[in-house]
Amino acid sequence: MRSQNPVKFGICVIFSSHAFFASALTYEKQAVKDALAKAPLIADVEILTVEKKKDPVYGIKFKAQAKLLEVFQDTRRNVGRMDANVAIEGIGGELNNEGVFFTGFPRPIAGKRYRAYLAQAAEVYTIVGFENGLTPLDGATASRTITRNRTDGSNGDGTGPFLFWDTSYFPIPYYFSAPTFRFLPEFVTAIDRSLNTWRTVEGTNYEFLPMGCTDSRTNGNDGINHIVYVSRGWDLDPMAIAVTRNYYISGNSPRTGMILDSDILINGQNYHFSTDNQPATHDMQNIITHEAGHILGLGHEIAPEDTAGTMYAYASPNEFNKIQLHDNDKAGVLSAYPGAGNRFPGALATTSCLLGKPPTCLAVHSSETPGWRGLLSPFLFLFLALAGGRRLVRTRPLL
Repeated sequence: MRSQNPVKFGICVIFSSHAFFASALTYEKQAVKDALAKAPLIADVEILTVEKKKDPVYGIKFKAQAKLLEVFQDTRRNVGRMDANVAIEGIGGELNNEGVFFTGFPRPIAGKRYRAYLAQAAEVYTIVGFENGLTPLDGATASRTITRNRTDGSNGDGTGPFLFWDTSYFPIPYYFSAPTFRFLPEFVTAIDRSLNTWRTVEGTNYEFLPMGCTDSRTNGNDGINHIVYVSRGWDLDPMAIAVTRNYYISGNSPRTGMILDSDILINGQNYHFSTDNQPATHDMQNIITHEAGHILGLGHEIAPEDTAGTMYAYASPNEFNKIQLHDNDKAGVLSAYPGAGNRFPGALATTSCLLGKPPTCLAVHSSETPGWRGLLSPFLFLFLALAGGRRLVRTRPLL
C-alpha cells in the first residue's frame, strides 16, 4: 500500500508500499515490532473520504484522504496538531457488487479515527504501521468473539455480513499452480495436509477437494481457487509470509458476503520454507493451515487472543503451533458452517504430482468404502487430469 500527499509546512507523508501492520497477514512478529519501534512520531488521523477503483492486479484498490490530528513523539509526548492531509492507498474493498478481501490489509472507514506510526527518511515520513491493525480509536464497530471476517472494516471488524461459502459450492475445490511448484512436490503434500486439517472439526458441513494442477502462474476472480508459490515478482508487502485473497458478493444482495473465489499466494521470494524443520525456515504445513482458515472466511485471532492459535496473525521460523486447530479456530468454523457434513470415508484426498518438466498433477481420491456423494468416480478425476486437470466449472449465482 502506498500513498503520498504534501503537507503545508514542507513535509510529505507517504503510506509505504512496504508497510508493516500491528495485526496483519501472517508475519514474523519481531519484524513488526522492529518496524514500529523505528517510528519517531505517532499521529492520530481521521479518514475523510475513500474512493475505490478496479485494478488488474489486485481486483480493487482504494485511495483515502485523511486529516492529521494530534501528533506525538515515540514517548507519546503530545507535540500538537499538524494542519495537513495525507493520502492513503491500499488494496481491497467493494465496488459494483464485487468485493475483494485481503485478510489483514487495513481498509479505512470514512469518519473513523486511527493511530498511525510514522518513520522519517530525509524530508519524507513513511507510515510504517497502524496501531492494532487499523482498529478505530473510538472502538470497534462490532464485538468480535470469534475469528470470522466481515465484508467491511479492517481484518473483519465492522458491521457487514460475514464472509462465507454457500453449501452449493461444497466440496470446495482447490488447484495448485504447477509451474510455480515445479520440483517442490513435498510442498504440495504438506499443503494437502494443511487443508485436510480443517476437515477434522466435528459438526461442520464443508469439505475441501483437491483437483490437481493448472498451468497458470496467475490468479484472480476466475472461479479457480488457486495456490501459487511466488518465487519471484512478489508485489505485495515483502514482510508478509503468505496472503489469502477472497472475492465475494457485495452490495445489498441476500448473498452479500458469499465467497466466489479464494487464492493463496506464498511469498517464496522473501522467505524460505521446508517440510523437515530445516533451520531458519517456515514450515509449509504450519503456514498454509493458517491460510486455509482464511479461505473459509476466518479472520485473525483477536478476542479472546490465543497466541498459539492457528489463526493468530504471526508466525516464527521453525514454529508448528498452527498445524493443530485450537478452540477459537474450531469455534469460528462451527459458527460459519454448522451441521453434519460429507467426508471422504477413508484415506484423505491427496494431490499426486510429478512436478518436473513438463509437470503432471493428478488429484487422488481414495476411500475404504465405495462411493461418496453418490460415487465420485476415480475415472472422472483421471479424465480431468488428462484433460489438463485445470478447473471445475461452477455456475455463479446472480448478484
